[in-house]
Amino acid sequence: MTFLPTFVSASDPAAAGKLFFFGLYFLVIAVPSSVAMILAADRFAAALKARPKIMRGIDWLFASVFSAFAVSILLTPSR
Repeated sequence: MTFLPTFVSASDPAAAGKLFFFGLYFLVIAVPSSVAMILAADRFAAALKARPKIMRGIDWLFASVFSAFAVSILLTPSR
């Protein structure tokens, strides 16, 4: 349904075939790239788990960023 407004006219008699083609085309493109990203993320996570000091640094970094957001929200004057 996402492709219908852009690529296929609602009055086109071959709309179902076109939508099927676009869906298959999307799968051919999206599945391999998604699998590659998942495998890369798995290796990256394993590398980080093997180095606890780096994980602790990342935890501190995210805690600092979220703390800064919290302070900025608390210090923002209400309207």
